[in-house]
Amino acid sequence: MTTGWFGESWTSDQSQMITLSVVMMSIVGLCLLCWWTDIYRILPGWGPIRKFDADASEDMRFRQSAIHRHAASLEAGRLAQPQEKAVYGSIGRPTWGTCESGIRSSMPFNHPVLGPVRVRDGFDQTQKMRTACEWWGKDEQYFMAQSGVQAPPLRINEHYVSCTNNMHG
Repeated sequence: MTTGWFGESWTSDQSQMITLSVVMMSIVGLCLLCWWTDIYRILPGWGPIRKFDADASEDMRFRQSAIHRHAASLEAGRLAQPQEKAVYGSIGRPTWGTCESGIRSSMPFNHPVLGPVRVRDGFDQTQKMRTACEWWGKDEQYFMAQSGVQAPPLRINEHYVSCTNNMHG
């Protein structure tokens, strides 16, 4: 045991770890000081970008505009194509049947969170048909609560369970 470091006795391994911790905290403190004072900006290469890799000419702007128009026309053509027959997953035609309204059109919509999605027109009518349909599955929580179907309450320690073995040892 050696004496030092705040008047306490430490082993050589503990003394090494204290030294390493002080060095590590000093490096972190120096990094924070450089960040807070923005002193790193005087180093070469840390300044704002003043010139990009290449200057563009008017010809390049024209070519980029032509590419943009071509991509926009391809996108418009893809949206104007007739809709494919709807399938559910990879099995093709649903084996359980369908219960949908006659309105099968959908409209592209850019959702702020989900991105590009399709909004199906007449889906509210499909929901009403499925509610009235006797054979369509109604396993959503709303339909189960409406029809009075409830799961039994969860019980962890039922009174009729008894352990015959000693669990403490």
